[in-house]
Amino acid sequence: MEKRVGGKIRIGYAWAISAGFNAAFAAIAAKFFSDSQFVKYGFIIFFNVMMWGCYVNSLKALSSLQATVTNFATNFLSSGLAGFFLFNETISTKNPNFFKTVLKLPKRSNTEQIEVVAAEKKKEEMVVEENKEELVIQENKEEGALGEKNEEEKEEVIVEEEKEVVVEEEKEREEVVVDDKNEKVVVAVEEEKEEVVEEKNEEEAPVEVQKKESEIGKKS
Repeated sequence: MEKRVGGKIRIGYAWAISAGFNAAFAAIAAKFFSDSQFVKYGFIIFFNVMMWGCYVNSLKALSSLQATVTNFATNFLSSGLAGFFLFNETISTKNPNFFKTVLKLPKRSNTEQIEVVAAEKKKEEMVVEENKEELVIQENKEEGALGEKNEEEKEEVIVEEEKEVVVEEEKEREEVVVDDKNEKVVVAVEEEKEEVVEEKNEEEAPVEVQKKESEIGKKS
């Protein structure tokens, strides 16, 4: 069983390596047969079909990660070697200006730089003006809101003062009514007292007359 498994894995790697070679052959054919478009595209299609067939067969014995890594590594190495030996493609890693030439950006003229700076300044000024306008609008809104609040507060104060005045007037009226009632009660009480005193005097008057008459009779 172990021998069978090992044999399947080896066959899978062989299929993956052959898939990488076929992919490299497709790239070589695209460069080598550049004169005849029909032949070039025919070889590209043929080698790509072969590559996919070998890759599918490698997946039967290997995992997708193993098959993909093997295919990619074989394609990368074989394409690099073919470019070096067949097409004399060389890249000097010691050239310090290589990355500068690759990443070199086109320089702008002085007039273009001035125009760019002026455009940026205009944008900044526009942004500042918009911010100022927004601030002014917000301040006006806040002032309007404060004015409305002040007017409402004034109206509330006036209403409260009117209520206080009405309450004080009602209190004064009640006090006047109470005073009038008290005066009337006092007058009525005094009148009753006077009537009682008069009645007593009237009752006591004949008694005193009789006493005086009796005293006069005794003296005589």
